[in-house]
Amino acid sequence: MKNNIRKLGFWSSAISFIISIAYIICFVCNYSGNSSFTWTNSVDFINYANTHSEIFKYIAMALMPILSFCFLIQLECLRETVDSEKHFFVSTATHFAIGFSVLVGINYFVQISAIRLQVASNKAEAVSQFVQANPISFISAVNMLGWTVFFGIACIFASLAMKNERKERSIKYSFLINGIMMLTSSIAYTFNITIILAIFMFIGLGAALIIESISLCLYFSRIQLLQKQ
Repeated sequence: MKNNIRKLGFWSSAISFIISIAYIICFVCNYSGNSSFTWTNSVDFINYANTHSEIFKYIAMALMPILSFCFLIQLECLRETVDSEKHFFVSTATHFAIGFSVLVGINYFVQISAIRLQVASNKAEAVSQFVQANPISFISAVNMLGWTVFFGIACIFASLAMKNERKERSIKYSFLINGIMMLTSSIAYTFNITIILAIFMFIGLGAALIIESISLCLYFSRIQLLQKQ
C-alpha cells in the first residue's frame, strides 16, 4: 500500500512538472501570436476575444485545476512518508490546499465555460466582474486569494514538514520560498504593486513549481529505491 502511495506521489509530481512546462509554452504561444490586451471594458474585451485566437489561453486555464489536484495528492503522499511528529504540518498544508483548489477551480471553470460562452454570444452584460482579464474583478480577487493566500500558507506549512537534510532540502526551501512569494503577492495585489506581481506570480511561481516538482519526483523515487534494497 505504501509503495503505491509513493508511486502516486511520484506521478503527481511528474504531472505537475509537465503542466508547469505546458503552461509556460501556452503562455508564450498565446502572447506571441496575439497582441496584448489591457482591460478597458467588457465590450472591448469581447471584441478582442472574438478577433484573436484564445485556444492556448483556455488550454492553460484547463490545466490549472489539474495542477491544484496534483498538489493535494503530493501533500497526502508526503504525509505518509514524513515522520509522525510532522503530520500536523502536512495536514494543515492539506487543509489550505483544499481551499486553494476550490477557489482557483471556481475561477478557471467560470472562464472556460460561462465566460467563453458569453464571449461567443457577444454578451457583454455582467462580464466585467467575472472575467479574469479584468485584474480588479471579483473573480480575479477570488483567484488571487487562492493562489497567494491559501496556496502560499499551504506551501509554508509543507516546508515545515521537511527536514533540513540534503535529500529534502530542495523541497523544503522551494516550498518555503514559494510560500513567501505568494503571501507577498497577496499584499502586492491588494495595493496594486504590479512589478512585484509580475516577478513573483509569473517568473517566481513558475520557477518554484518546476523546482518543487523535480525535487518531489526525486524524493519519491529515492524512497522507492530504498524500499527495494
